[in-house]
Amino acid sequence: MSKVLAFAFGLSAEIERNLISKCAVEELTGKKKEGKRLGEPKASLAKVAKLTGRENEIKLLLEKGGSAIIKIFGVIGRPFAISVELWGALAEPSLALSP
Repeated sequence: MSKVLAFAFGLSAEIERNLISKCAVEELTGKKKEGKRLGEPKASLAKVAKLTGRENEIKLLLEKGGSAIIKIFGVIGRPFAISVELWGALAEPSLALSP
């Protein structure tokens, strides 16, 4: 009896999954035909970021060999390296952009 119930629940879950998938595909197709851009919006430079206004503090830490800056400010390495390059500061090799 329990095997029959498990099979029935599995079958109903599969049917529901297929219906949801079909509805999502139809919705995305409709949006695309309307000319709307799908997916996440393209990134833009924020006017105010975590590091805004802290440029002098970061430059001092970089001069001292601040490899812990990423942890101190809670930022991600690559975007931080880009910010440092935009400011014109000298980044240590571990923070520099890789080709």
